[in-house]
Amino acid sequence: MNLKLRWIITVVVIGWSLYAIYPISQSINLGLDLQGGMHVVLGVDTDKAVEARVESLVNQVRKELAANNVAIAYVQKDADGKIRVGLSSSDGKDSVLEIIENGYPFLKEASSDSDTIAFVLDNAEIQRIRTYAVDQSIEVVRNRIDQFGVAEPLIQKQGTEQILVQLPGITDPERAINLIGQTAQLKFYLVDEKVNPETALSGTLPYDDVVMYQKTTEKNTGKVLSSTPYVLKKDAVLTGEYLTDAEVRISPQYNEPYVWINFDPAGSRLFEEITGANVGTRLAIVLDDNVYSAPVLRERISGGEAQITGQFSLEEARDLAIVL
Repeated sequence: MNLKLRWIITVVVIGWSLYAIYPISQSINLGLDLQGGMHVVLGVDTDKAVEARVESLVNQVRKELAANNVAIAYVQKDADGKIRVGLSSSDGKDSVLEIIENGYPFLKEASSDSDTIAFVLDNAEIQRIRTYAVDQSIEVVRNRIDQFGVAEPLIQKQGTEQILVQLPGITDPERAINLIGQTAQLKFYLVDEKVNPETALSGTLPYDDVVMYQKTTEKNTGKVLSSTPYVLKKDAVLTGEYLTDAEVRISPQYNEPYVWINFDPAGSRLFEEITGANVGTRLAIVLDDNVYSAPVLRERISGGEAQITGQFSLEEARDLAIVL
């Protein structure tokens, strides 16, 4: 084979090889090493989450004992994290123990005497709070990162109390950190059932309405899989400050998961008024302007407790409980 023919064959092979790999090379996403960006590991202070939960319980227990006319001198958090109930008389001890046992089964009696009773969170509840604190933080970070429009962010748990965040192409890391560090805003809005979302998006939106979206994303990459518009009344009817707890429970009747929520006394009164005046309307649950769920208010709900149902999978119910 002469030299000229060898060169022709070589050029053809190289050209064909380049053509063959071209479509593949176009589909490769550039990572941080190739296009730059931001890499940060965030730490979640789970001790603070436990402390905040105890402080919230102090207020709940104090209000509930007062509502039941139990004679108490004080309810306070000790330096070692115990909830201590001071009794005005020994007659109130049995009432305190009964209320705690029925309403707060995760609080265990640590010590008592004639004047006081001390309670502590059990280990299972402490672990639940720590785990939820990290999961909640991941959800908030994912919401915030979505505002940057990053094509393929990486947001995932690292270890037990850290979150790894990688944002390819980000050129303003200080802005990203500031945005991530803001306090999350949980709000409840009434859905405007009279306005079609498609009509609203075309420009016909009442002055007292606003359009927000329910976005579903791929857990690790943050890629938006779907985006559903909702027309909501502009003013929130309730905020997350009134919510004291949310957890996944299983319906004994249908064996399906649902989300149980509980409001403090002030929130309980507000929620009863809202549900009573809006039976048949959907109530949107919104975190950082992202609609997570919009269950129908089927009846007036009193007592401060409610169930959010909707044929959830266990994972969907858990995600909603984390948000709440």
